[in-house]
Amino acid sequence: MKFFHLADLHFGKSIHGVPLLENGDQPVWVERFLALAEETRPDAVVIAGDIYDRSAPSGDAVALFDHMATALTEMGVTVMAVAGNHDSGQRLSFGGSLLAKQKLHIAGVLSPRLPCVTLSDGHGPVNFWLMPYIFPALAAQKLGDDSIRDYDTAVRRLLASQGIDFTQRNVLVAHQNVAANGIETSRGGSESMVGGIGQVDYSAFDGFDYAALGHIHAAYFVGRTEVRYAGSPLCYHFDETKQPAKGPLLVELGAKGTAPTITRRDIPPLHPMRRIRGSFEELQQAELQNAVQGEY
Repeated sequence: MKFFHLADLHFGKSIHGVPLLENGDQPVWVERFLALAEETRPDAVVIAGDIYDRSAPSGDAVALFDHMATALTEMGVTVMAVAGNHDSGQRLSFGGSLLAKQKLHIAGVLSPRLPCVTLSDGHGPVNFWLMPYIFPALAAQKLGDDSIRDYDTAVRRLLASQGIDFTQRNVLVAHQNVAANGIETSRGGSESMVGGIGQVDYSAFDGFDYAALGHIHAAYFVGRTEVRYAGSPLCYHFDETKQPAKGPLLVELGAKGTAPTITRRDIPPLHPMRRIRGSFEELQQAELQNAVQGEY
């Protein structure tokens, strides 16, 4: 089973007044990803939350995601996505039953029973569990359990209630703040959550063959290599220029009990973000030199 793991697309985002839709950054990234998907022919694409940058996205942002999802499903690729904390779950859930018939599965609103999409390959079924962003109070309400007070407990009890058969291969798609033994990685400047708030320990995902995470804009694993953030597709803050090259993760699952193969496929941005320092005259000269060299 071969699938791409994406997260934190933030379609419709602007950086210091520069709209990434209008200047081409996000549309060009989508076209480059679609070309990669056409070349790679994955079985699925999973998007771990924050499809949009705001809960009421612009028409252009919605059109870009529509184009991306339509192109993928026309290739025969199954697309699965969950709502992140920036998304409106209710808006994402519109037409869900109809879209699922076209291989587009979106978990927008939390329910006691998580959506599960099952695909099969030569080794048998792979179950993709779609878990939208969880708030403890909402999980307590949905599960009828007033003792749920924190994010870690909410996630664990929700997953425990699903009756998951862990003798089969299972993939979780989630958008949460996941840490290893209380230790978080450094965040990018575009992530506003205060450190420590909403933490879920990676051990909550024990048993899953892969946990496709969103919410943190850097790509790294948490606790074990199969619990992993994909990172954002583009730099959304100057702090994120310190991160490694960005690109979707290509995950290949073999037989149950074998470690997945995880490869980052870099997608170069239309306009690379970088930090430069110097006087105004020095920066003007550097800008002119880059233009002459064809960097813009």
